[in-house]
Amino acid sequence: MTAANRRVWWGDYRTTEYATIDPEATIAVLPVAAIEQHGPHLPVST
Repeated sequence: MTAANRRVWWGDYRTTEYATIDPEATIAVLPVAAIEQHGPHLPVST
């Protein structure tokens, strides 16, 4: 993935695009507390 099409928010990705993320060049922040409680049936960033 080039810098031109790099996205900041996980919710901006389609499920098929996660495979294109280079784990050696990517930093992800994983929240350890609930930021908004939805449940597994709803998508990210709703």
